[in-house]
Amino acid sequence: MVAAGYAAIDDSPSSDGWPIAIRIVRLSDGMSWQILNRNFEHAVEWRIDRPYALTCDELFPRADSKSHIDLVRGRLDSLGPGVLPD
Repeated sequence: MVAAGYAAIDDSPSSDGWPIAIRIVRLSDGMSWQILNRNFEHAVEWRIDRPYALTCDELFPRADSKSHIDLVRGRLDSLGPGVLPD
């Protein structure tokens, strides 16, 4: 998914088909951030599934649980220091 100068993709799919993380890349300079699922190998209450929507300010990933599907919202300016491209 690409929008407003950023790309968001599933990163490192797990063996059970759940993504372990979402990677966000700023297209202007290649700086990237990874949002990791916690305890992805164990039963958890909910975990991030995949990016659903992206704006210039926020990422809206889909989050699944055993009973329902929701959207969560994260501000791009709260991601902290990113990783420089190689």
